[in-house]
Amino acid sequence: MANENEVLQMKPKTALVIDAGLIWNYIDQNGEKVDQSHAIRTLLGNLQQRRAYKFQHMHYVDAEPPAENEMARAVFDARMKSVMQLGISTSKARMKEIKYWSKGCESSKRIQADADARIVTKIMSLVAQNELEELCLVTGDGDFEECLNYIKNTSHKKVTLVSFKVSLSPLIQQHAHEWWFLDDWWEQLKHHQVEERGTSTKDMNNDCAEDELGAVVNHREKRCLYTRFMKSRGTLKYCYWMRSPIH
Repeated sequence: MANENEVLQMKPKTALVIDAGLIWNYIDQNGEKVDQSHAIRTLLGNLQQRRAYKFQHMHYVDAEPPAENEMARAVFDARMKSVMQLGISTSKARMKEIKYWSKGCESSKRIQADADARIVTKIMSLVAQNELEELCLVTGDGDFEECLNYIKNTSHKKVTLVSFKVSLSPLIQQHAHEWWFLDDWWEQLKHHQVEERGTSTKDMNNDCAEDELGAVVNHREKRCLYTRFMKSRGTLKYCYWMRSPIH
């Protein structure tokens, strides 16, 4: 691994593709409190340090919340902005609503409609342009089996998978030269916990703390009382409660 202080050089024909659903679904399912901007920055930094070079091509695919969910859209837009500031190209996947029967009742939920197709299209376009020799794919989805089989065994490109242990499908693991687990970096990726100085863990007592949108909030102007994640039709919702300025 490269020294943290070493200036990394860009390596031609290398690509990093991030399936954002892997990270945010894991957070949702585990009820974790995570600073999303910090998580993406840390993930990119760790991958580049471990590879000892910078990726020439970087792409990030995330599912766009429905327009009527203003709070989730605000968080999504801020997250996409922070990703682009890292020099990573982005793609907004569509959501679709599916209906199903559960316990005799009709239910519905929202799922990603075309995220996988966007990721495969991006990878295959790099192969077609002869711009890919090494692929680092952040996902655990077994639906990429045929794509990775082609990349490794037909195009003879190097494949590295990055995923959580519980999420990595053996269908794609067999087509990777190596795989790294986000579990090993999870404490780094998580939101920096604020030391408790008062009676409530909801108070943020540091002079400055980075909020979920990645902006720096001075507690003398605003105080974030509580942030939590909720599940709603399979889509993350982010709720914020803000208190008036403190004098």
